[in-house]
Amino acid sequence: MKKFYLMAASLLVALGASANSLTFETENQKFVNGETFTLDYSDEVTYYDDTQDYDIVADPKINLTCDYPTGQLEVTAVCTSGQEIQLCFGGTCNMGKEITKLSMEDSYPAGTSIPLQFEYMGFGVTELPEVVTLLSAQDLNDPSTATSMTVIMTAGSNSIKAITTDNYLSVANGVLTFTSANEAALNVYSLSGNRVMSANVKGAGTLSTASLAPGIYVYSLGNKTGKFVVR
Repeated sequence: MKKFYLMAASLLVALGASANSLTFETENQKFVNGETFTLDYSDEVTYYDDTQDYDIVADPKINLTCDYPTGQLEVTAVCTSGQEIQLCFGGTCNMGKEITKLSMEDSYPAGTSIPLQFEYMGFGVTELPEVVTLLSAQDLNDPSTATSMTVIMTAGSNSIKAITTDNYLSVANGVLTFTSANEAALNVYSLSGNRVMSANVKGAGTLSTASLAPGIYVYSLGNKTGKFVVR
């Protein structure tokens, strides 16, 4: 009887080791079931001072890979933070807050890596959102392969990413750069109306923005005005 239990235990271990599995991964990282991945999309943001809005393209470049010959695959993306996302898995692209898509093929060979083309795109938006999405996938012929991960796409909270369209003031990497042909007063205000920075400037120069908390600021430089963002 003891020998029977040992054989049964060995069989269970062998079955567990050979279980079919699907895995979400990026170029540099594989994710276990239930893991969370955070993408800082700061480098993919452009702020337009004249329109006071942003263009954002956040693409975590996630693929779905299989270690066995699959049946048909199903991928679901649910944006729990409420934005519209895009998923192009299955040969066509769909946008929405909740998307479910089937693979284009009925089966894939072991080792296949399938791009999900999952991303968040915002054009003309007025804020930098945190986009939280639950991704899940399974082989419709083998429910035991079900796997999921959470993707958080956000702009770095300690970075500055703002590009003004004029040529007299810009903000990047913690530095405010200005150009003024004549001596002029530079004033920076919070949206509540408090002046948080002031200086008399002339010519080309820079000022540190390290003392500014994350947020949107209004500035005046002589008779010119605009906005920039500290994140």
